[in-house]
Amino acid sequence: MQSDFLEDPRVAFAKGKAYALTPMTISKEEIIEFATEFDPAFFHIDEEAAKSSLLGELIASGFHTCAICMKMICDSYLLRSTSQGAPEVEEIKWHAPVKPDDTLSGTSTVTEARQSASRPNIWITKLSHELFNQNSQKVISMKVVGLFEIREDVA
Repeated sequence: MQSDFLEDPRVAFAKGKAYALTPMTISKEEIIEFATEFDPAFFHIDEEAAKSSLLGELIASGFHTCAICMKMICDSYLLRSTSQGAPEVEEIKWHAPVKPDDTLSGTSTVTEARQSASRPNIWITKLSHELFNQNSQKVISMKVVGLFEIREDVA
C-alpha cells in the first residue's frame, strides 16, 4: 500500500519529534456501545447502576480509551506513514476515567529511534502517547514500539 506521508521515517520519527493528536469527543452512546460488546461491566453500560460504583457514574472502559487513543494516532499521522505495525506495548497507564462528553486531546512523542541492524529497511521507534481531557487531566499514557519502513520513494 502506498503512503502519502511526506517524510522519510528517519526524519518523521526522529528522537524528540512530537505530533499533536486530533481531538475527539466521546459520547455516552459510544461508551455504552463499546462496553456492551467488549467490556460489559455495569459501570460502563448502565448509567443508573453506575451510580452505585466506586466512581459513582458511567465511565468508558480502559480498553475503549486505548482504542480511542489508537484512532487519534491513526487520524493524526500513522495512516500517512510507512508503519509496519507495533510489536510491543511496553506500558499502559490509566490515570483518570473517561466520561461521557469528554473531549480528549494529546501528543505522541518519539523517545527512542534507530535503524534495525538485522533489517536495515526498518526504522524502530519507541513512542510515548498521552491523552488529556478538556480539564487538562491526563487520562491515559502508553509506551509503544513502532516499526516503519524506510523506502527510497519517501527518502
